[in-house]
Amino acid sequence: MKMNQDNFSNELEESLKTFKKEGVPQKIDYKIQAGLEKGKNRRKRWDNWKNSGLSAVAACILFILSVNFIPGFSNLAGKVPGLDGIVERVKYDDGLKDAVENEYVQVIDKSVTRDGITFTVDHIIVDKSRLILFYTLTREESNRELAVRGTSVMNEKGKRLNNSVSAYGGRLSFEEKEFSGRLDFSWRDEVHFTDKLTLTFQVEEFYKEHQDKGELIEKPFSITFPIDQSKIEESKTYEINQTQSISGQLIHFKKLVSYPTREVLYVEFDQENDMRFLNFYDLHLENEKGEIVSSQEGAQTSGNERKIYLTGKYFKDHEALYIVLTKASALDKNNQQVVVDLQEEELIKAPDHKLTLFGINRNQESFPEEDLALHFKVDLNGADENITTFGLSRKFEDATGKEYSYSVQSSSKNDYFIYLEDKNYQNPLTFDINQYPKFINGDIRIRVK
Repeated sequence: MKMNQDNFSNELEESLKTFKKEGVPQKIDYKIQAGLEKGKNRRKRWDNWKNSGLSAVAACILFILSVNFIPGFSNLAGKVPGLDGIVERVKYDDGLKDAVENEYVQVIDKSVTRDGITFTVDHIIVDKSRLILFYTLTREESNRELAVRGTSVMNEKGKRLNNSVSAYGGRLSFEEKEFSGRLDFSWRDEVHFTDKLTLTFQVEEFYKEHQDKGELIEKPFSITFPIDQSKIEESKTYEINQTQSISGQLIHFKKLVSYPTREVLYVEFDQENDMRFLNFYDLHLENEKGEIVSSQEGAQTSGNERKIYLTGKYFKDHEALYIVLTKASALDKNNQQVVVDLQEEELIKAPDHKLTLFGINRNQESFPEEDLALHFKVDLNGADENITTFGLSRKFEDATGKEYSYSVQSSSKNDYFIYLEDKNYQNPLTFDINQYPKFINGDIRIRVK
């Protein structure tokens, strides 16, 4: 992730001025994150391993401000043994900040050392839907960079638990003595843990002469750590069972389940809808004062059903709670694909005139491991440039129905690039659309508490 440093500095300076003027600690995170969002390059890779020096600077500033101005965090940083190292690691997630403030953290401090590398499990935040593991990576010699890869979690019975995992951070650089990272495991269904878990992972090495190409250490690392099940809180379920409409498209809101780490909203789309919902753009929870207390951070879709993940509000006692939705993106069900002829370099099918194929770049250099770059242009028509509004499914088919996949895409303003291997495809290629700038509006407000 890259950021223009001048823009970053200007945004940060304005954020600090606003902070001093308003004197409202609750707005610290919003202001600085807004500065980061406006300045950042929106290049995306499905490879989740990210590293940003400027983000680290922002995190440090946030930590200093929070420790000095947010009472819960300042008390926690200095008074609770073992928790001083986790405070700055949860700055961008209000739900996790609440969990830490309420001491819903388990201190682990277990290490494994091998091949001159030490991996330490520092803390975990865990409930029945999610395990967030905070770790530190160190090495004896600074002749190589290191990154954690290929993680897997098993219980005492040897059963693999992880359903999906995200990694936050990047890698231990040549200049650093240690690196702090975070692994985020989540499950579709609630998990019942045993008293111990075993994390297995690999480490990728990057040497100075080949910094862009790493090699995995052949033998995986493994570390077993305890879980105090008495500290795992039960979830709270709010039954909804209401059907609402947005631009004539029906959504059945089933229930909201509140966990210590996040909220999970269950919805189902009416199969008679003539449009397929892509994304909800402003879905959030409000309290009785109309204040936003939880915002969307992800979703999983299976057929007509969708689980929407929102930041946690488990530790907040609100008198009332409302689900609010006013904007979504959606496409006609018979017009939700992109079809490209590579040989003729022609866009055969698209939802509308907003999408054009600007060109196909062979032997491109941005990602040497891929041969082709499909360059699309999208007319955003006033849409927020900081929101990704176009994306294609990773899997696609050629004219024979044979399935392929790609792993890299990038974007800059209204330019989007899809990178493919140059294979003997039978033209044309068909991609499903998962994001597109076609919006519908409504006014959904449902009381759930």
